[in-house]
Amino acid sequence: MNIAIPAPTVRLLRSAVLSELGAAASLIGQASMELTKEKHPELFEEPVEHLDACRALLDVIAWGEPPEERDLEIDLDTHRWALVTALEALLEVERDYLQISPRIKRAQKHEQAERNIGEIEAFLATSELTERQ
Repeated sequence: MNIAIPAPTVRLLRSAVLSELGAAASLIGQASMELTKEKHPELFEEPVEHLDACRALLDVIAWGEPPEERDLEIDLDTHRWALVTALEALLEVERDYLQISPRIKRAQKHEQAERNIGEIEAFLATSELTERQ
């Protein structure tokens, strides 16, 4: 099943997936520091799967900012986990920012965070993509 992603959401999604890619890489790095890593290769399984899912989605939506952002269609059966995980993680970051950062000093960033939250929530709601299905 394909899903259409509006251009503004694609931009947010790319940033979020790149962050998730870094999180997966960090978990792989942590696993590589375990003294018993050779006896427990399963420590790598989940973070490598996450890294691969992020890479596959980035291959579809582009790794870097294109000259012109456009709406995209992606295969939801293939990319659901990475899409929802990344957008929900970005929502959490943006909401946390609004709670901890003084609005007076960073009004422009607050407005951007509020726009990002609205864009992501609207996309998830209209696409019926809630929770990490």
